[in-house]
Amino acid sequence: MTDISKLRELLERVESATKETLPDKKLTFDLIACFVPAIVDYPHHADTFFGDDPLISIDAAVALCERVLPGWEIRIGELPDKVGWFARVLRRKDMFLVSSRDCGPKHVGIALCAVVLRAKIAILEKEPA
Repeated sequence: MTDISKLRELLERVESATKETLPDKKLTFDLIACFVPAIVDYPHHADTFFGDDPLISIDAAVALCERVLPGWEIRIGELPDKVGWFARVLRRKDMFLVSSRDCGPKHVGIALCAVVLRAKIAILEKEPA
């Protein structure tokens, strides 16, 4: 999927997710299928493709980030007063930094998946047509 409007729609769904709405197999499948098109043939494996669901597992979210944005630095942090999470990715060669919105009291996996989508959108917007 390289259609920016579809990526934005998926980003909105990811950022709307909460601990209470997860796991969401459809959202997980759509997220992984966006970056791993071959998973369409194996939908029952989507939530374990990265070892676990990237929306609820830090390790799986980092694996997704590393696959989609190879060589980028990943930064995860807790918001002040421990009210939630944020994530940032940085491409050092041109100091291209992308941050997630503050994800409030959501899972850090949501923040990481959101920042991956934000980075892909930013990359596509900067690429010449």
